Amino acid sequence: MLSTEHFRIMAYAQLTWRESLRDIEVTLSASAPVRQFG
Repeated sequence: MLSTEHFRIMAYAQLTWRESLRDIEVTLSASAPVRQFG
């Protein structure tokens, strides 16, 4: 992981009051665009 990516993740956690990396992962995956195949 690049230091800039690490900084972005930690800044996001601070700004959104996230408590764990798992919490951040869940939040980011929930806001990611959903791909549909069909």
